[in-house]
Amino acid sequence: MPKRNAQYSIALDKSNDINHSAQVLFFIRLITSDCQCYEDVLGLGTLTERTRGIDVLNLFKEKFCKLNLNLSNLVSVCTGGAPSVIGKHEGFVALLRRELPHPDTLMSFHCILHQEKLCAKSALLSDTLNGGIGIVNYIRANATRHRQFRQMLQYDD
Repeated sequence: MPKRNAQYSIALDKSNDINHSAQVLFFIRLITSDCQCYEDVLGLGTLTERTRGIDVLNLFKEKFCKLNLNLSNLVSVCTGGAPSVIGKHEGFVALLRRELPHPDTLMSFHCILHQEKLCAKSALLSDTLNGGIGIVNYIRANATRHRQFRQMLQYDD
């Protein structure tokens, strides 16, 4: 994997295995100066005792040092919603920002899959269906709207 002048972002997720050990998986997406993109697993680590932000950061540094990447080229971090990761003062992202020469440039994202799971917990199927049925009925109730909708869906390759 090329490293020189490469911009990169990381994604991490933390979960517990069957033995109640915390597992942290780090992914990396690296883009070189000639726009080549590489994605790979940066590393998997186990937190045997505590799962604080500093513990996750130390595990990240351990995996990170093996690749010999420049920390100042880190562009973004994508995480789940665990407090030890996203905590405002002592979470992994907050502690990582303190390690960077320009902490304000680091973008932090909450994983879209985790957001989707949170939404799915609170959303009811009937709410979704009623909205969809309302939209279909609105389009079908007027011949002009229905023709315009069909025309919009047709395209030439």
